[in-house]
Amino acid sequence: MNRCWRPSLVALATLAVLAALAALAALLGPPPPLLAGPVGTAFTYQGQLRDSGVVATGAYDFAFTLYDAPTGGALIGAVVSHVDVPVTGGLFVVSLDFGADAFSGSARFLEIAARPGASIRSFTQLAERQELTPSPNAIFATQAADAKTIAGLACSDGQVVKWSGVSWVCGEDAGVGSVSASSGLTGGTITTRGGRWIRHRR
Repeated sequence: MNRCWRPSLVALATLAVLAALAALAALLGPPPPLLAGPVGTAFTYQGQLRDSGVVATGAYDFAFTLYDAPTGGALIGAVVSHVDVPVTGGLFVVSLDFGADAFSGSARFLEIAARPGASIRSFTQLAERQELTPSPNAIFATQAADAKTIAGLACSDGQVVKWSGVSWVCGEDAGVGSVSASSGLTGGTITTRGGRWIRHRR
């Protein structure tokens, strides 16, 4: 006696769902490529902490303050705090963001204070302030800022950098005033702007 295999309703439903998903994927096409966004203003700081001369391990609270001088000086931005930061073998990593105006190309110095986590003790300042040196992105940003000027000139609004025949100078953006007459061209003040058109030959 021959027996025919008959698919169950569950198998048929599963095949129908898979077919529908395959059709939907073909309709939508491949996913769009991921676009890189701006780097932002935050940066990563990695440090080493010792508690009473011993390599620290555990959770600690940190307060980071930015200044424009190794001692004294002016406070730059607000104090950035992190609580219960895990410290392993003395090493810790935090993300710091003092805002877009904190770094303008001048020297900056970071002051760090710490205390054991989950405590209300006052913070203890750690050694002297550390000078923050530029990263590759920061160097690029400084060069990009310099690219806004030519020959060290920073022209006012309404002015443009012009070549005087001897050097670059700032001058009024007066536009085109007049042109010299030539064959088929009459000189005079240009008062309107036109477009371009192309005649197609058949």
